[in-house]
Amino acid sequence: MVGELWRGEADFSLRLFWSAARKEAIDFTRAYIFEPFVMITRKPGPLPQHLAPIKPFTGDIWIALVVTTTLAGAILWGAQRAWSRFSGGRGLDAVSAFLYTLGMLLAEPTDALPTNITAQMLVGSWWVFCVVVVAMYRGSLIAHLTAPVNPSPIDTLDQLLEVEGATWGLEGGHGVGWDWFKYNTNPKVQHMFTTMQVTPREEQLARVLGGQHAFFTWKYYIKMVVALHHTDIYGHTPLHISKQEFISGQSGWGVRKNAPFLKPLDRIIGRLVETGLIDHWLEELFEASLARIRRARRTKGGGDEDLHPLGEREEMVLNLEHMQGAFYLLILGHCLATLAFLTEWYTLTLSTCHPQH
Repeated sequence: MVGELWRGEADFSLRLFWSAARKEAIDFTRAYIFEPFVMITRKPGPLPQHLAPIKPFTGDIWIALVVTTTLAGAILWGAQRAWSRFSGGRGLDAVSAFLYTLGMLLAEPTDALPTNITAQMLVGSWWVFCVVVVAMYRGSLIAHLTAPVNPSPIDTLDQLLEVEGATWGLEGGHGVGWDWFKYNTNPKVQHMFTTMQVTPREEQLARVLGGQHAFFTWKYYIKMVVALHHTDIYGHTPLHISKQEFISGQSGWGVRKNAPFLKPLDRIIGRLVETGLIDHWLEELFEASLARIRRARRTKGGGDEDLHPLGEREEMVLNLEHMQGAFYLLILGHCLATLAFLTEWYTLTLSTCHPQH
């Protein structure tokens, strides 16, 4: 099309991206579409479910709980020891005090409550603390199991470069996006340009769906492609459009050099842009097309189940994958119990073989 305008075989063309190289050959009307240059990546799946039992709390909370439980046991032991000295009552050894506080944290308190008021106040305050912590943990655990939280998607070049084994590519053709990579002075972008994979759109999207690949393209264009080919009847798609917009491609009509109608055409386009009609029409066109696609898919039946990104099902039923963390904890407990048994057996064997005189 640019060649036909340059040779004078056509007076104007519809939408073309503005570039310095094209401007030398043809004229452009006033830009009326400003389309961001973005990257497309696959939405990440949920975190491994074997970590579900510890995911409701962050690491610093778990550390705080371990320290607090230990300190609570030590304080209870100290209070009972001091009370037994001046009252002559029965005290509490350190291990029993720690197990006492741990049992309340695990919602399994002992039936034997302290008889002195000081220890009762300590135990009461600790019990209230445990009730609040356990309630928060249970609620958060249910939320994590039924609606797994996905890691944040890739939104910036820095995030993409941090992904081990990541690749990137462009659709064929040397347009504005290609020029942005080629003439960019950023060393990171220059490095990406040297390893750029230039293939057709469908091959790029297939690589994105396959794993660690990013496809650089234009936002409105790819939104329509994703809605048409990679979105199910519920509006779910496994593809993510980055929030970072690298450049804004300006597009207008291409016009042959020295065309007399260029200025009047610019005035008309300018009025449409300033009143917001073009943005309104573009949004309306996209929404209408998307609604038409969804109606057609509902009429045909079926929902493209393979397009559901992980963790976005309409109905969540717990299965073995969700509960694997609990089984791992059970196996760990049995291993520790076996280790304790072997230690006790070895200790008793030594004491039997070498009796003290």
